Amino acid sequence: MVNLAYFLRYEFSHRFDPYNDYLKQAVRTALACLLAVVLYRVLPQYNQAYWAILSAAFLIQTRVGKTASEQLLSMSLCGLLAACVAVLAIFAAFNTLVLALYIALLGVIVVFISAKGHNPMVRIFFIVLFAIISAGLPMQGSVVWERGLFIVVGSMLGVLCGLLWLEQPNKIFIKALRLYFHAVAEFVYQQIQLILHDASEEKLEARLHERRNRLLRQLNYLRKLSAQLNLPEISEKLLIAEKLWMTSLAFGNLRYLLTDQGDSLKDNWIYAGQQLLPTLQMFMPHKYLKISSSESAKPLNQDLVSFYTDQLSQLFDKAYRNVQ
Repeated sequence: MVNLAYFLRYEFSHRFDPYNDYLKQAVRTALACLLAVVLYRVLPQYNQAYWAILSAAFLIQTRVGKTASEQLLSMSLCGLLAACVAVLAIFAAFNTLVLALYIALLGVIVVFISAKGHNPMVRIFFIVLFAIISAGLPMQGSVVWERGLFIVVGSMLGVLCGLLWLEQPNKIFIKALRLYFHAVAEFVYQQIQLILHDASEEKLEARLHERRNRLLRQLNYLRKLSAQLNLPEISEKLLIAEKLWMTSLAFGNLRYLLTDQGDSLKDNWIYAGQQLLPTLQMFMPHKYLKISSSESAKPLNQDLVSFYTDQLSQLFDKAYRNVQ
């Protein structure tokens, strides 16, 4: 049970949803759907009111963009465009040839826009989805415009729920930076632990490779945020993150340099772990962070290990002050 709790808290959350983005989006979607269902129940005279539910559930997923304003604008425009293509699909559905040409044209647009990146692909996918659904449910008369109206209403409910958890870009950067420091501490700690426990070379490389990749993804995210903000204080914090990345890699590469020292290799890493432990605990405050002690003689190559240990400690200390 303890191991499961540790996995859910540290491994799962930090690997798959480090910023709780998926959880927050799930809450936004559920709330938007709830409001749409309430609207549907209080307006039984409108046959097409159920489209508000579909719109709220699907179009809130177009909440993509670099800033909060861009995300809200994205949902608003996608709602209007989805209503337009849905109404046009109804008129096209009464002629098979016209409908085929219409769907083909939308397909070409999807391919063209999707090539521009992930965010445009998400937007165009959900817009065209409403055209396809609407074409399968053709209607006549005033209900055609009623359908388009409730698609817009549902998207507006999504925009309303999208106001939850709005964050400024600088706050997002600080949150991501703190998570990055945690990941660096975990990376360094794992290097020490794996070597102390005499892990096989293959197993060691596989686990360290996964953590290096996670660190690099987080660092690239910080670089993108820093470029968007373009502020001196943010650039200074990014520089610390870059130095931590390089120094942690150099720290890990020590094991290749010390391989020919035999048993003294473990002594060096025990020494490094004992020196770094108080600093790592600031960023990994859980009871699993333990490094065994050693009564062995003063290790060889201590200067080499202590150089990178001191570098990491200083960088961590500076990083800790910069995110307060």
